[in-house]
Amino acid sequence: MVNKQLPTYDDIDACVLDFDGCLVRGISKVYVAWLMGTAVLLRPHRPEDRRYLLRLGLAGLALYACRLGQKATGQLSDADLVRLYARLLAPLPPEYFRQAARRIPARFFPGVETAFQWLAERWPVGVVSLALADVLEAADSYLATRTGCRFAFIAGNHLEHLRLGTQSASAILTAEDKRNAMAIELTRLGCQRPLVIGHDREDLGLVHLAREMGGLSLGVNPAPQIADQFDLTLCTGDWSAVVAFLQQTLAPPALEPKQPN
Repeated sequence: MVNKQLPTYDDIDACVLDFDGCLVRGISKVYVAWLMGTAVLLRPHRPEDRRYLLRLGLAGLALYACRLGQKATGQLSDADLVRLYARLLAPLPPEYFRQAARRIPARFFPGVETAFQWLAERWPVGVVSLALADVLEAADSYLATRTGCRFAFIAGNHLEHLRLGTQSASAILTAEDKRNAMAIELTRLGCQRPLVIGHDREDLGLVHLAREMGGLSLGVNPAPQIADQFDLTLCTGDWSAVVAFLQQTLAPPALEPKQPN
């Protein structure tokens, strides 16, 4: 933990969340590839779509294997994984991505809906992620239905950019990309002191920007190698514990009772 004077509820004016491994279990792109493979095999929109099965299997296995290799060696970046995923799945019809994206909220950690509502009732809440924008938008629609609250902004990778295999100015592939996206959105909202909640090295751009702005970072189940980069850390499988932790940590100090004359 970084030593600093922690802000209170009244000091914070925005919340920025990571997505994969933070709000949802695992890597959403792997799950999307699996869901698309199931759909293409069992319920293809067109019989000829089954020709994509090999690509889908390779994409899911490659992404998962590379992720394990990344953790073991540190040689592969998340940007490399996204580019590989894009190259393998570029030919698939976009309706399969969108269909799969709608099922991602089933992988939310317990307590996410309640925690999101608690956060969104206090501050504008945005999400900045290497995940597909279709997935983030599906999660937003789900949360709006369940809680009545929506993300104040969504920054992810758009399907059309990945399908073309190009890197646009708005692509989010690195920690620096995440930092830049957060800076743009906070400026647009007029927010100056964010709370960042993340967990891995690609979130460090968000963490460093929050610190520069006088805000706060919370690592939820952070990667051990970077846990000390967060101001606060919490290991839990239930986001209800995140709310309780923030209530305890960010509550303004109680006023001392006045002494009688």
